[in-house]
Order: sequence, then structure tokens, then C-alpha cells
Amino acid sequence: MTADGRMSAVSFGNQIQLFGSKSAEPIGSLEINSEDQTKPAHDDFVQDLALSPNGRLVVSAGFRNVKFWKMAPLEPTTIPPIDDEGHLAIAMNASGTHLAVLSRRGELSVARVGTNRWQWMKSFDVPDAIGGSNPPDIHLALGAAGHQAAVAWGKTIRMVRIDGKDPETIQSPGTISALLWRDKEQLATADAAGRVVFWRRQDREWLKTEHDGFDQAIMGLYAATQ
Repeated sequence: MTADGRMSAVSFGNQIQLFGSKSAEPIGSLEINSEDQTKPAHDDFVQDLALSPNGRLVVSAGFRNVKFWKMAPLEPTTIPPIDDEGHLAIAMNASGTHLAVLSRRGELSVARVGTNRWQWMKSFDVPDAIGGSNPPDIHLALGAAGHQAAVAWGKTIRMVRIDGKDPETIQSPGTISALLWRDKEQLATADAAGRVVFWRRQDREWLKTEHDGFDQAIMGLYAATQ
């Protein structure tokens, strides 16, 4: 592990996983990507490991072989131009592969991170107050594959899909404070009354399951990625 104990590398069999001090789940795996295939760190058993003090270099030893694993430096990537004055909300999906932007005109634009053009765009009617100088709180959540988004203001939620002609509208029992996609057909919402609602799409209808128990407004919903 690192000198400060914030990161450790653990091997079992031919696999190597990285752990942080704040979670019992691994934060990453050392793997070999070749010809669209992912292979474990070694073909044989991992015999020993060494981790640099800053956690950016791992050395692993197998049978008659040693491998050096170096963390790649952060690099800027490409996204389409965004109008600083014309957008209301920006969101990314959980894996960071797609970006969504909502404009004051009610136009939702989605792009794959690393490209300079929008992958798909949808427009829908929004209340006049949203496009005004003092818009209400807008919440935007983007699905895992970047194919659908949820936009919420007040108690109204708009579901916008890449393959949908018109957005679907549902009404929340409380004022929305946070959104989170659980999977392709499930959305979680939180409201100012401390309530969490799970929405599930079935036969073109959104069914809800409410969970109470918080005595204050919920400020955010978060989930760990795989």
C-alpha cells in the first residue's frame, strides 16, 4: 500500500485490484486490453506486488516475468461548444462517456465525450419561467448509454429519449431536488420533503414506489459505478 495508506494493490490468482481507504469495494483492476478482449494482469499467478509512494506505479511479478503498470496522466478531451449564456443545466452519465446540455429554449443536446458534435438533439415545450432571467431549479440526469435523459423542475419530470418522438411527462408528489438513473427503465428521484421515489417504466407507463424516512430535504442522489 502507499505510505499514507490511501491506496493498496491486492492480488489473487492472476488478478490485481486497487482499493482505496474509503471503500471496501475495488476502485479499479489492472487488466490487459488486446484485440477487443480483456485479460487478467498475468497469465499465471501473481507472486508479488510493489506500489509507489504516490500510488501512480505498480510493479507485479509473475513466473519469470515482471510488469510495470503506470497510471496515465489526466488529459483534456473534446466536447461540442456550449453557449455560456444559453444553457440551463449540464449533466454527464455515471460512466462519463456522454454529456447532456439543456438550453433555455428547451433543447436537449447529447454528445459522446471526445467528439466535437452532438450525437442527438430533442426539443420540447418548457414553461416561460424556465427561459426567463430567474429560472427555477433545473435538474438533469443522463442515462447510462446516453440514449435518454430526465429533466425536472418543480414537480414536473420530462423523459426524453433518443428514439421517442415526444417526451413523456410525469408528476412527482414533491418538489424535485435530485435525479438518478438506475438503469435503462428505472429512475430515482428525491424531493424537498425527504422522500425518494423509484420510477419504473412498464408498458409505456411510469410506475412509482415511494420511500419515506428522511426528515429533511435530500440534496443529492448518487450511486457507485461498476
